[in-house]
Amino acid sequence: MAPGLSEKDLYEVLGVLQDATVPEIKKAYRKKALTCHPDKNPDNPRAAKEWEELSKALEILTDSEARAAYDKVLKAKKATELRNRALESKRRKVKEDLEAREAAFRDEQDRTKGKDAAQQLQEVIKRLQEEGSRILAEEQRLLKEELQREDSQAHQGEDDPPRLKVKWKSKKSDETNGGYNYDVLYRTFQKYGSITNLLVSSKKRGSAVVEFGTSRAAELAVRNELGLSSNPLELSWLSGQPQPSAVASGSSTQQPTPTTDADFESMVLQRLKNARQPKKATPQHAEEERNVEQSTVQDGRHTDASAAEEQHLRNTEDDLRTAEDLRSSVGGVKRVCPEDDSVPTEGQADTGRSTFVTSNTGGAQAKDYESLESMRMRQNAERQRLIEQMAKEDAEES
Repeated sequence: MAPGLSEKDLYEVLGVLQDATVPEIKKAYRKKALTCHPDKNPDNPRAAKEWEELSKALEILTDSEARAAYDKVLKAKKATELRNRALESKRRKVKEDLEAREAAFRDEQDRTKGKDAAQQLQEVIKRLQEEGSRILAEEQRLLKEELQREDSQAHQGEDDPPRLKVKWKSKKSDETNGGYNYDVLYRTFQKYGSITNLLVSSKKRGSAVVEFGTSRAAELAVRNELGLSSNPLELSWLSGQPQPSAVASGSSTQQPTPTTDADFESMVLQRLKNARQPKKATPQHAEEERNVEQSTVQDGRHTDASAAEEQHLRNTEDDLRTAEDLRSSVGGVKRVCPEDDSVPTEGQADTGRSTFVTSNTGGAQAKDYESLESMRMRQNAERQRLIEQMAKEDAEES
């Protein structure tokens, strides 16, 4: 926008009201253009400038975005004029009060005698002038504070609030929506800070948007929240993400989602190691991190442990059924043990080749089953040790 146009009322240039429609603005432009065209006003030196202002006014007021921006500027300008008029009114009132008090004092001085009238008048006038200046300065200070407060509130309203997009796996036929609903998500994110808004999408399953009261709470949720182990959450920023310079190195990246029990246990071990390492942080941030970590462990321990136990029971039942099928298929065939280094003779190889192959196949399946059981036993022992260690640490902290 040209510097001169920002000082003019474009609605007044076209001769229309501020709430005029686009057709009304175009009609007023055509009417004005007939009289302001430079060809019809060769003797008017301002005709070219008026024609340019008229064209710019039409261009701005017929564009919705430009008109909205201009209306905002015009509104601010009128508000400033109102404040200036109010300030001038207060100044006039102070001046009138001062003159009235001076006149009252002069009348009183005429009625009284004693002290030198001129000297007394000068002292009182000086005192009244000082008092009036003090009152005027106080009024100006209050008005300035009010303007600053309005500007800060306007800038604060323009900033984007911290919002996160939450995604998880959910099938159309799943009535539980992958195990998440409004209450579950609210309890999940409430421990990081105040939640101003939470919207679970009814059209797109497995999707929600959460809005936090502070950027710090949203940042902690992105860094720490994993959701249910059976159906992890994926968090991403929608708005209000802190600048990279204000975020510590590595804090904006989300931890990888565990896909297996071994990955989950490795992640828990790594988090315990990181918790024991000394961190350089302020006491306020350290206390906040500790509260979030305790809430995460307390809220997620029962959910993750119960889900892991149910999954482990289902896996154990599947393994037992596989073992029964294996025993039925192998039957009485001799199984080749890993420690048996003997090799069948030529006759055995010729007469019992099919039996030997079946034994090798059954031995490999049995070995895989034993390895699977051994791995699950180690996982159960490690999980039990972690649970006992967490319980011990909670007892020491309490």
